[in-house]
Amino acid sequence: MSARVNSVLGFMTLMMLMAGSVPVCSVSQESAMENRFRHGTEAMHNGSFDEAARDFLAVIRASPRFAEAYLNLGLAHEQQGKYEEAIQSLQQALNSNRRYGAPTCFLGLRNTD
Repeated sequence: MSARVNSVLGFMTLMMLMAGSVPVCSVSQESAMENRFRHGTEAMHNGSFDEAARDFLAVIRASPRFAEAYLNLGLAHEQQGKYEEAIQSLQQALNSNRRYGAPTCFLGLRNTD
């Protein structure tokens, strides 16, 4: 992957992680999902991509239509070099919310390599 694409991916990853939100559900479930999503986000910031992937998978199990969790899972997989899994997660993020444009950006960048 070129240095330019890596720089763009890094910046976009940071922006998307900072903008993450949790969908509405029961108060206790929302709190647990929010905590797990934040923990995964912090793990990504610290370079702990295995830990981040586990957290985002837990959020997805609790809320299968949570596009941001699929996006972040895809980004964690990309950082791990698991490109097929990354593409699948990014596509699932797009399928979960067609109005959410971020997965399209990352899929487009990945396909230019």
